[in-house]
Amino acid sequence: MLSGLPVLISVIFVLGLGQILSRTILQDASFWQGISKLSYWVLFPALLFKTIALSNFTGMQVDYTVISLLIGLFGVLVICWIIGVKANLKNADLSSVLQGAFRHNGFMALAIIAGLYGTQGVELGTLCIAVLVPPSNALAVIVLIWLNKRDDEVHIGRLLTKELARNPLIIAIIAGVLAKYAPFDLPNTVYETSELLGRGALPALLLAVGAGVKFTSSIKNDAISLAIALSAKLFIFPALLVSSAILMGISGMALEIILVFGVMPTAVSSYALAKELDGNDSLMAEIISFQTILSLPAMLIWLTFLK
Repeated sequence: MLSGLPVLISVIFVLGLGQILSRTILQDASFWQGISKLSYWVLFPALLFKTIALSNFTGMQVDYTVISLLIGLFGVLVICWIIGVKANLKNADLSSVLQGAFRHNGFMALAIIAGLYGTQGVELGTLCIAVLVPPSNALAVIVLIWLNKRDDEVHIGRLLTKELARNPLIIAIIAGVLAKYAPFDLPNTVYETSELLGRGALPALLLAVGAGVKFTSSIKNDAISLAIALSAKLFIFPALLVSSAILMGISGMALEIILVFGVMPTAVSSYALAKELDGNDSLMAEIISFQTILSLPAMLIWLTFLK
């Protein structure tokens, strides 16, 4: 796996550059919020749309890949929920821990996969995003409402529909699938525009993720919750994904890409959702920051182990 070390180091450098810029010449928090919104609402959806619409999954074990991803997703949710209850976590803390366990930063994953595996890897990585994004977003809303807003349970369907319907990644995935299987070809300008926008997605998002790494004074109070969230992301989730994939005969590049998604830090949008639905948003910020720092070394160890 040493051949992939330069890619991982370059990702770390870009994340670090984002942190440095946020503390020096670009300290305005609204600037980074703007970059994150632009990337989330425009650049990354354009990349997803184009990749899915023009992808070729021939030779890939699509069905087994989907099953492995879903086993890992639901498995880590159940395991961490049980651990959190046994540890007597407050509901607000538990909801943030669970988001940290099963959600993933697809932007970071795709940046790493593009460097390690090229175009075919990006196509398979995009498939993983298409499989994981809808259920993980739905589960995040359900978990937060169930644990933190029990009086609003009757509105869970409305809130869930609202959250999923406005998610630009889900919209891009659906649009890409429709374009791929449409009985007619879209104008080439559509794909050229998407390609042009998509080129800026990954570096912009990595800089914004790096700039968003922050720590608060509540680390000691959140030690148990942080330990569970980190263990879930660095060990439990990737172990579930790898074991289920191996049992289904998945190997090589496909297995490694599935692993990458398991060990990626939780989605940055987890913080906004925790704040909106009464989760522990300060704990969520800590989880995102610690996972962002530790995920790349953990991924290198996992990939070396698989080799």
